[in-house]
Amino acid sequence: MSKKKKTIEKILKESIISDEEQPYEVPENWVWMRFDSVIKTNSNRATAIKQANYEEEGEIPVIDQGMRLISGFTNNQEHKYTGELPVIVFGDHTRCIKWIDFNFAQGADGTKLLKPLEHLYPKYFYYLLKTINLPNKGYSRHFKYLRDSVLPVPPLEEQKRIVGKVENFLKKIDEAKLLIEKTEESSKLRRSAIFNRAFSGDLTSEWRSEIYGEDSRETNKINSSDLPLNWRIVELREILQMQNGLSKRKGENGKSIPVLRLSDIKGTKFNDSNLREIKLSEEEYRKYCLDLDDILFIRVNGSFDLVGKAIHFNLSHDAAFSDHLIRATFDKKLISASYLKYLFESSLVRDQLKGMIVSSAGQNTISQLSLGKIKIPLPPKKEMEQITNLLGKIFVKEENILSHLKDNISQLHQMKQSVLLKAFKGELGTNILAEDNAIEFLTSSFQQQMN
Repeated sequence: MSKKKKTIEKILKESIISDEEQPYEVPENWVWMRFDSVIKTNSNRATAIKQANYEEEGEIPVIDQGMRLISGFTNNQEHKYTGELPVIVFGDHTRCIKWIDFNFAQGADGTKLLKPLEHLYPKYFYYLLKTINLPNKGYSRHFKYLRDSVLPVPPLEEQKRIVGKVENFLKKIDEAKLLIEKTEESSKLRRSAIFNRAFSGDLTSEWRSEIYGEDSRETNKINSSDLPLNWRIVELREILQMQNGLSKRKGENGKSIPVLRLSDIKGTKFNDSNLREIKLSEEEYRKYCLDLDDILFIRVNGSFDLVGKAIHFNLSHDAAFSDHLIRATFDKKLISASYLKYLFESSLVRDQLKGMIVSSAGQNTISQLSLGKIKIPLPPKKEMEQITNLLGKIFVKEENILSHLKDNISQLHQMKQSVLLKAFKGELGTNILAEDNAIEFLTSSFQQQMN
């Protein structure tokens, strides 16, 4: 009997963190434990399914280390996880953490299945693990860093109370986030409807009546385009001159000049706070140096939706542009940079682009030739200016709303992290000091496992 008691004492001594090692103070009836003393891996590599064998549909969802909850499916019952549910899934390469309480098949590479010891509350440890700040080592493995972590363990009933309060907070936060996302979606639909009105002539119909009289309401029957009488449809190649950017990455001689890259694009503008400079010869400088009000299109990108995006060049200093971009120059008496930029945000142009983008090896590309075939409505210059002025005034208000919404989402994320951090410091007001110390129920748990 004494031997068993000594063994338990030894286990506790090896598992419990000394006061000096504790990252922060917790209630006195809690205890700090080493990761491996309370959480074990429960993976089965023999039944894990390789990504090449995932199916788009099937009876059993595949859970792996990817960001999506479910990465694929399988109908092969041999891959079905047969252990006890729930489990915590940790992505060794991705650091992604998932709560799984349904039948599934384990993905092969980098998928770790974790379970706390019996008599501990699994969901407490799921939320706890989500607060651990692991180093980002790219696609290297991260489980070793997780195993090095130490965990605050309260009494069992306190674990349950913490989970209840955390989930109540998170539910309210998620409901608020859903309302913000719905508002954002409504704003996008509104923006799309405004573009439709602008590029059909409807937005400026009253302005045309005041300038040209009631006859201006008639549509352009010559092109059967349902556009105002003095509008026309043109292809971009008729009004733009396009040029691919600079493929050169360094130069030994010549004038040093910043070169705009994809990484310098922030939203719909260029950020010149961290530009890379290279030396260009006089000929290269003349060929690739941008002029104020040039438009740059994204030629190639890993994101399909970013290809063809138009950015207005309006920096106050010289710059060239890289080969991931296409520069467009144009007659400013015929069309404006602002009008072009708005057009390329609209579904009128984006729908045409979708059929022109070529995808290969994870990259999506648009060519000058394809861009040149895009058809746009071209109003007279005075009406074009009226359209861009109206859009600018409307979208300033929309963008202010969206900016506030993004700030609110950021605040919700910070609030979620704050709730979780407070929970695992015992600061949610749920702890009862009169309850048995966590060491007592851990001792009982270790004893039952030894029997």
